[in-house]
Amino acid sequence: MKKLSLTRLLLEKNKMSTRKLNLGQYIRLLNKGGALHDFTGADVVNAWYKRNLHMFSLVQKITTPADERIMVIAGSGHISVFSHFVDFDTDYKAVELSEVLKN
Repeated sequence: MKKLSLTRLLLEKNKMSTRKLNLGQYIRLLNKGGALHDFTGADVVNAWYKRNLHMFSLVQKITTPADERIMVIAGSGHISVFSHFVDFDTDYKAVELSEVLKN
């Protein structure tokens, strides 16, 4: 972090490979936590996913069709899920941070 500019750091943390790795930890590692009939891991992932739904709900509630652009700043795992939500909400279109920063 000391060697990268803020722009470079944001771009690195928002690469598809980084987002996939972050989101994958929830699915690959946390989700299977607990004994055979203990779904603690899935409950943790459920709470995290629910948090993402709440965050996206706020975006939906505070934006209007008149808003030309909005920027959501969140961790790479959250952005991975947001991208999925945007795929199914035709009122929004996701644009990669690298396109916005043109770096």
